[in-house]
Amino acid sequence: MNKGLFKKVLAHGIILLFVGTGVIPSMSGTVLEKTTIMDSKSGGYIQNLINNANDGDTINIPSGTYYENIVIDKSIKLIGEDKDTTIIDGDANSYVISITASNVQVSGFNIKNCEDWKSNIYMYKVHNCLITDNIIIGNDFGLINGIDIEYSDNNTIRNNIITNFYQAGIHLYVSTHNLIENNEVTSCYYRGILIHYHSNENYVTTNSCIETGTGIQLHTNCSENNVYENTVLNSREGGIFLHKVGGNNVYNNSVYNNSFGIGTQYSQDNEIYSNTLTDNSIGIYFQHDSYDNNIFENYIGNHNIGVQTYQSTSNNILNNTIVNNQKGIFIDSLTNNYYIVKNNIFNNNIGIELSFTTQNNISKNFMTNIESNILLEESYDNTIFQNTIQESLNGIKSLNSSSNYFIKNTLLYNYDGIKLDSSSDKNIIYHNNFISNTQNAYDESNNTWDNSYPSGGNYWDKYNGTDNDGDGIGNTPFPIPGGDNEDMYPLMYPSCNVPPNKPIINGPSRGKPGIEHEYTFNTTDLNDDPVMYFIEWGDDTTERTENSDSGEEVTLKHSWIEEGEYIIKAKSKDINGAESNWSKYKVEIPRTRATSNLWYHWFLDHFPLLEKLVILLRVT
Repeated sequence: MNKGLFKKVLAHGIILLFVGTGVIPSMSGTVLEKTTIMDSKSGGYIQNLINNANDGDTINIPSGTYYENIVIDKSIKLIGEDKDTTIIDGDANSYVISITASNVQVSGFNIKNCEDWKSNIYMYKVHNCLITDNIIIGNDFGLINGIDIEYSDNNTIRNNIITNFYQAGIHLYVSTHNLIENNEVTSCYYRGILIHYHSNENYVTTNSCIETGTGIQLHTNCSENNVYENTVLNSREGGIFLHKVGGNNVYNNSVYNNSFGIGTQYSQDNEIYSNTLTDNSIGIYFQHDSYDNNIFENYIGNHNIGVQTYQSTSNNILNNTIVNNQKGIFIDSLTNNYYIVKNNIFNNNIGIELSFTTQNNISKNFMTNIESNILLEESYDNTIFQNTIQESLNGIKSLNSSSNYFIKNTLLYNYDGIKLDSSSDKNIIYHNNFISNTQNAYDESNNTWDNSYPSGGNYWDKYNGTDNDGDGIGNTPFPIPGGDNEDMYPLMYPSCNVPPNKPIINGPSRGKPGIEHEYTFNTTDLNDDPVMYFIEWGDDTTERTENSDSGEEVTLKHSWIEEGEYIIKAKSKDINGAESNWSKYKVEIPRTRATSNLWYHWFLDHFPLLEKLVILLRVT
């Protein structure tokens, strides 16, 4: 026989032999024209393939419905042809898939119908497994978890669609260093993702949790987990909830339309930062002995309450933007020792409210709100220090609150700068700056409005006294309306750096497209510091000037290409970094015949043959 022909026959014979004995692992059942469905109780088609496989094999399963309960006790890859059409149905018996070996991959399946109080996928004491690109379906009640991971480390759960489970879509229990990534978890009754009991150093990222009880929960003695870049919305109870845990990081998440956005209970030393929280009932909620948590650089908007505390102490709220809430920050009963520092709090009905609380420090915040910037009710021994408080009905309002300290605040453009009712006494108020308020202060009780000589009292823009000895303190007291109180040592100059006034903008309110128009900007700084201007021209262009002297007029030119209505916005900033509010100026650029001529000349420039035709027509 020809040697080449002999080799071909031998090779084909060996292949047929392997196919007949079913030991080519990568081919598995793909030679079947239709799916074999076997009794799940006696072991099914997929389980038989697993039983005959070796560690490292890949088993490819064709589309079809398989009524089985599978145990994977070998390090294999189990790959479905299509997650929409390759269905493993547990027939309400035990777990659908149990994984007891490490280095397992399960992907490409529709997995459903485990026994009540079981899970569709159960992983126990395994590591380096990958569960990816599956559809995992429950039935609301009874089916406890979509994926249940216990005593397991370094596994990845990625790109799965998980829906309709009772306890959680994904549950980790005493498991560490796992990656939960880019899963879509919906309609789970209690929780979307549950990191539970001594589960540490896990990464939960880029998941979507929608219409669950709580979107993501860390529960009981879990630490050093990172929950980041997830989207949580429409949860019945809360978006992200930390319960009896410490030392975790929650950051860069988008959380909206939940009962609360991010909540803590009996939790400490967690970092919650750079999240976007909108349209929840409460943005961030500390409750029941939560302490030493840091909340910083979050955007918190459109809530009934932006940040609320209850029976919690010593948390820090720093550098957040808190906007368009009914109450920006609400420090509630049995709460104390909060540091609320350097937040931008604006367009809330109430900026910060202290209610039945003590020993809080509110410092260096920038506030522009509607009814009150700071409201104290039944609150004592708090320090309100060096805040910029402006453009509200009440800059600071005190109701039945005593022994508080109001120091070095700047109160601008409010109706009442500071207002204290008849039950607010023994408060100490000095080195504040009262500027351009309708009524700088109103005091119906007995409070102290200075820090004695030579420290002095407050700066009042309406003070008309003189300083005969040049010590910076007026020679006559400043009377406080509402009672018999006086600032005995009014300051002749602001006590600290004060933001410049809003710029005055002058220039034409109507113009023509494509034509430069000239505008002037001018402001004054009470500290007489040089200032610079930031200008937004309303057409997506901006401009920044160099520093100029306080009161010096700055002239700039600008043109608008298209007709329309434009709003020029300008603010000023002094050399110490204090910024004014924005000023606005409306400019109308109506359609003109000149605009049509611009288009006419553009066409002639770009189409020279057309220009020659026009010239010819003119000649004829």
